[in-house]
Amino acid sequence: MFFLTVKDYESVQELLYKYFRRIGFKKLRQKGSHVILFNSKLNKLTVVPLHKGKEIKKSLLRKIIIEDCGLTIEEFLNIKS
Repeated sequence: MFFLTVKDYESVQELLYKYFRRIGFKKLRQKGSHVILFNSKLNKLTVVPLHKGKEIKKSLLRKIIIEDCGLTIEEFLNIKS
């Protein structure tokens, strides 16, 4: 089990978005509350939902980190914010 601490962020989604930008993902476009990010080095595309007032489910968070970005949970948690 893993935990993300949300300190100065409104939600886990915003923290997730910041982490992905730090590892090279760039905002490709946004449609409504969904931000589409692309990493040209890894040739990976992911969608981060930024719904106000809603938290992201663990299963979706794991899917985004592991499948979409190709990271392990440990690698993701070691990203410096």
